[in-house]
Amino acid sequence: METKPAYFEDCYLKQLKAKVLSVQENELEFDATIFYPEGGGQTFDTGSIEWNGNKSKVVGVRKKDGKILHKIDGLLPKIGEEVLQKIDWERRYKIMRMHTAQHLLSAIVLDKWGAKTAGNQIHE
Repeated sequence: METKPAYFEDCYLKQLKAKVLSVQENELEFDATIFYPEGGGQTFDTGSIEWNGNKSKVVGVRKKDGKILHKIDGLLPKIGEEVLQKIDWERRYKIMRMHTAQHLLSAIVLDKWGAKTAGNQIHE
């Protein structure tokens, strides 16, 4: 089973319930996620997961072999447990606005000077 990228369906989701599919060292894979993984010039989301009175930080998200892996700082839930994912919304929204601004700027530069954007890196 692959992780469903819920951020593609609704990038304004601030929290989501998901089940743990795998645990490897300090990385978790879920059946669904609202955390955007690093890629395409854009940084990963951060936030937290909560379950059974526990809370841990999500400090990194990456894709590996088609899986979306969440680097966790703190306790880890077990496979099959349901967690509540919570995005650091203020950070996510700043990055979303910068991403949109980059596309607008690229369109203006292309329209006015015919220059294409070769690449871009969006971080805090």
